[in-house]
Order: sequence, then structure tokens, then C-alpha cells
Amino acid sequence: MDIRKSTLSLLTALILSGAASAFGDDGYTFTPPPPLRITQTGWNSLGTITVSANTAFDTSKKLVVTVSSTNGFTLKAGGASEGVAYLHAANEGDSSSAITFTFTADQVNAGISQPVGVIVDDFSTMDDGIYTDEITYSVEVQDAAD
Repeated sequence: MDIRKSTLSLLTALILSGAASAFGDDGYTFTPPPPLRITQTGWNSLGTITVSANTAFDTSKKLVVTVSSTNGFTLKAGGASEGVAYLHAANEGDSSSAITFTFTADQVNAGISQPVGVIVDDFSTMDDGIYTDEITYSVEVQDAAD
């Protein structure tokens, strides 16, 4: 058995303007999960996304984190059109995609972490290769009433 076939790679090269640092006057820090190598179908934990306040976060605001993917949540080898689909999820038992996370001001002020991971489709019949995708976490400050 070819080792490379059973070790698909999910590259979470997280692209954020100023990731893991304070964002202007809003005074919060967002920390994305580290890169991960996928080694199995099914659940693969990415770790956590974390939000915290550098100063008291405005209680009339909330943080909304939106998750997107370069390949439409599909691991692909090179320029191939076919790939291995996966879902971005909040917990191991989830069967639906979690691509939006909302954090209240109280949660930001308390410094909360949200577990995240991916549920990867079966890749046992895929051709040999290194399959990758890039996940992007975008953070936006919104009015809490919205």
C-alpha cells in the first residue's frame, strides 16, 4: 500500500488580515487553529478557534467568524477537478457543516474557545497524491442586535 494514498494533507493555511493580533479599536484577538495533516476519513480535530478581548469588548457588538475554503471544502491534488469532500464542523458528532460562528461580547470578554474540525469523506479509492485545501477564517464585528 502506498503510504501517500492514506495520508491526505489538509493545509489550513489560515489567511486573515492580522490573524492572532488585535484588530484596531474593536480590541479583540482571534486565534485560528494550526495547520493539520489529515490521516483518516471521518472526524479530524483541527483544534480550536479562540476569541478574547484586549480591553473590554463593546457589549453592543458581537464577533461573527465565517469559514470558507479555496476548493469549496474539497481536498484536491494539483489542478485535479475531482477530490475528497469534507465538512467543516463544530464537534465530532456533527453531521452538518459549521461555517459561521457567533461570539457575544460576554464570550469575547471571557476569552472563549470553540472546537472545530473536519469530517472527511472516504478517500480509499483516490489516486496517489498529496491532496490539499486552504481554509480561511474571516472575522467581522457586527451590531449585537443584528
